Amino acid sequence: MRSLSFPRIGAAAVLTVALVGAPIATEAASAAPAVTGTIPVGINPVGVAVDPGTHTVYVANFGFFGGSGSGTVSVINGTTVTKTIPVGSGPRGAVVDPGTHAVYVANYYSDTVSVINGTTVTNTIPVGTRPEGVAVDPGTHSVYVTNTGSGTVSVINGTTVTNTIPVGTGPSGVAVDPGTDTVYVANLLSGTVSVINGTTVTNTIPVGSTPYQVAVDPGTHAVYVTNFGNNTVYVINGTTVTNTIPVGGSPYGVAVDPDTHTVYVTNFTGGTMSVINGTTVTNTIPVGSSPYIVAVDPGTHSVYVGNSNTSGTVSVISGNTNPTSKDQCKDGGWVNYLQFKNQGQCVAYVNHNRG
Repeated sequence: MRSLSFPRIGAAAVLTVALVGAPIATEAASAAPAVTGTIPVGINPVGVAVDPGTHTVYVANFGFFGGSGSGTVSVINGTTVTKTIPVGSGPRGAVVDPGTHAVYVANYYSDTVSVINGTTVTNTIPVGTRPEGVAVDPGTHSVYVTNTGSGTVSVINGTTVTNTIPVGTGPSGVAVDPGTDTVYVANLLSGTVSVINGTTVTNTIPVGSTPYQVAVDPGTHAVYVTNFGNNTVYVINGTTVTNTIPVGGSPYGVAVDPDTHTVYVTNFTGGTMSVINGTTVTNTIPVGSSPYIVAVDPGTHSVYVGNSNTSGTVSVISGNTNPTSKDQCKDGGWVNYLQFKNQGQCVAYVNHNRG
């Protein structure tokens, strides 16, 4: 059997980009997403999750291969790390249950999942071998953890593993469709996606040779799978691959904005993020060095990219193109829209386009 090999996590971070304004206040403007900030975190941030209720961001800092280094979760509020929480060894995946605000972190070398409530680890749950991906069903509060070494998915309810489901070889990414409660698992070494309904694999879908991460658009039920071996994103509708979209070099992370249906893909070797609308890449944004994972805040449309390097940074990208309320202009919020030079221009735009 082939050995499980993870993409090499790189070095050196790159600071990015200041805002560019344009004096547009009353006419509709279509600004491309752009980096608005770079936040230092721990060593090799390879997991990012957002609490949509509080807009708090949680970053899993993997540390170095072998288990040395960070072993922490950075908590970001606004653009500041407000807390650093020790977890298990080699934290990789992270997810937030939006209903309970609990955070689940898969610890690759500890074979555990840390449960964080507030800023405290309240439980540590043993799972399978080499856990990596983690996802939550917001309706049932069930948590799904991929065990890359075991070829299984652990299902957690409460603080207990209630089921262990065999899938393909080297399962990595996992995502849940909240409308159907269907779970999708990217099997890195099998070149497939396992489809789980209940506790049973009901379909196995061939994709590229190295599928890594997976995301679901809850509005359209489309599934997006990154394939870092052939620089593409596979689009699954139902149980069929309906499109293959070329992106940048070695795409790893993928996330969907549920309101805009925009898809964001991190390209590890290119230091960029591809922005997909429909089945077309509409923008390619330079981010930090070795971008690994991506998450979206559905309320603010901000996008967070973990740049997996020893310097450890998170790039913040504004996914907003236009504000829809004056509140979005206040307290410096106008800087998220590249077409405005000040809060007054932002407010004037909202007033003009309301009626």
